[in-house]
Amino acid sequence: MSMNVYEYQCHLGGLGYYQLRRKDGTLAIDGIPGPSTQAAIRKFQVEHQKRPDGSLLDPDGYWGPATEAALRQVIGNNEPPQVTTPGVWVSREDFRCKCGGRYCNGFPAEPHQKTIDLLNAFGEHFGKKPVCHSGLRCETHNANTPGASPNSRHKNGSAFDFHIDGVSPEELRDYGETLMPDWGGLGIYPWGIHIDDRQVKGRWDLR
Repeated sequence: MSMNVYEYQCHLGGLGYYQLRRKDGTLAIDGIPGPSTQAAIRKFQVEHQKRPDGSLLDPDGYWGPATEAALRQVIGNNEPPQVTTPGVWVSREDFRCKCGGRYCNGFPAEPHQKTIDLLNAFGEHFGKKPVCHSGLRCETHNANTPGASPNSRHKNGSAFDFHIDGVSPEELRDYGETLMPDWGGLGIYPWGIHIDDRQVKGRWDLR
């Protein structure tokens, strides 16, 4: 089944190509193939112009079967972002499972775009990259993680544990409250915070 606009905006945003943002700093995954989406497609096409069969992608900014095939190859190969753009602080690669390839290929699930958007908002606000403590966890790595719930949201790509250099856990928590005042998981630890994109509000303090 072909990707819809929401899906390829999410993937292009995670790879650092799609940059359109809302007023709160999160990526505007709106399902509209407008100028910002076309610009993102064109950047991707230029970076991945040569196809495995030797033919070239036409960098026309329009979505089609050849461009989708190239994107699927990139995300299937777990290729890291090819560009660094202002406002993109966290990408799919940052979520890679820390089992080191012992139990999975690094991506037992796809990171939730909503969680990526939240993390990029933290990066924009503090001007520094969120440093991952735990992103995705495969079943075995989660089972081997002390204190981890069998139903951990790290298994489905909706959770991320991190710190930001020079920023206290309290500052991170307080900013997180402004992003998720009545929803989302937000836990504070001595080393930083946990966030996830659950619909109901969850808060805990394990300092």
